[in-house]
Amino acid sequence: MPTQAELADEFGVERGTVRQALRILQSERLLVNVSKGSPATVADRPERDPAGPEALPRSTMVALAPRITAAFEAPHVRIDALCLTAVSLTLAMGEPLREIHAGRTKPARVDVRVLLPSRDIDLAFPALVDDMADDRPRRRWLVHRNAQVRVLRHNLLALRATHGIDVRVYAPDASAVSDYVRRHGRDAFYGGVELRKRCCEIRKVEPLARALAGKRAWITGQRRAQAASRAKLAEREFDATHRLEKFNPLASWTETDVWDYLRTQRVPYNRLYDQGYRSIGCAPCTRPVMPGEDLRAGRWWWEQAGQKECGLHITPDGRVVRTKETA
Repeated sequence: MPTQAELADEFGVERGTVRQALRILQSERLLVNVSKGSPATVADRPERDPAGPEALPRSTMVALAPRITAAFEAPHVRIDALCLTAVSLTLAMGEPLREIHAGRTKPARVDVRVLLPSRDIDLAFPALVDDMADDRPRRRWLVHRNAQVRVLRHNLLALRATHGIDVRVYAPDASAVSDYVRRHGRDAFYGGVELRKRCCEIRKVEPLARALAGKRAWITGQRRAQAASRAKLAEREFDATHRLEKFNPLASWTETDVWDYLRTQRVPYNRLYDQGYRSIGCAPCTRPVMPGEDLRAGRWWWEQAGQKECGLHITPDGRVVRTKETA
């Protein structure tokens, strides 16, 4: 690693702050050889953390997901959770729910109770430097809390409708996800467009490629009104990436057309739309759309509008093609 002086200069902090951060990483067995005289070294193989009361704090997803998966092996699943937003619980329950839909796990009953902070509780939130009285961080937490609980409830109730139906689930390659997190960090996608696109490639593009393998065509829900990059979207086009026909039957539909159809035909929909989400993607990369914002403003909101494509609808040379191509 760089020296403490180099780290302090790079991040614009005092050396004492750097030393404190290094000591924390050393206590978590991620660094060795932390001293004032020489650069710290990344641990090759962190030692196994002790179990029980002596165990050190661990990432929620590392510790929680295996326990949730184990809980779903019982005929009667009982889960009681105390959460701040329910994000980690929702993510941890993803794998067991996929196992149920795939028919590999069949619990007879699932009971989940979640205790969340009241909106009136006095929680500590970061303050905005330019306006200490601005409560946007708290309001955003509240919206996020409500939305995540509804997602969790929707996922659990969906078991009633989908259990017993042939549902094929395609998950990201676990080793690729692990390697990405190890190399760049869990939230690296916030750090730049290329890192975000690499995350999309692992979690969305590659699983889609496996799902489309051997198929003659696929159907999407894309609409021209969704984004400038989709303004010339054709109802039928040739997907040069996957070498098959691609149909976009909703290409000419407006958002009003979609909602009129949902209401008249009583089509089930994701309840996040009722919370201000007008375009829904992965949880860390999606927020509600504020009044006056563009339809897809909540997707990858930290990026420029022209960059907002995940790669599912990109040609091999990186272009977004919206005209009919021949095979």
